[in-house]
Amino acid sequence: MLGPVIGSALIILLPEIARPLAEYRQIVVGVVLVVVVIFTPQGLGDTFLAWLAHKRAHASGAPPFKPGKTTATATTEKNGDAYDCA
Repeated sequence: MLGPVIGSALIILLPEIARPLAEYRQIVVGVVLVVVVIFTPQGLGDTFLAWLAHKRAHASGAPPFKPGKTTATATTEKNGDAYDCA
């Protein structure tokens, strides 16, 4: 639920931040939005959370987090068979 909040804030604040550019403001806002869409295909919220997890993992010495490439393995209690949850 973090993504819509960040997106709304960006849509509202970006024109105000670009206000000093006067006649080029709409072009700058459009370029920034296109760049955000191209470079953060998972969304701003997920990209921020992945960056934060990577930063925490790097600080603790754990292997880095790779979004979209995680798989979970679970076992059944009855016979212990493992299966992939991805």
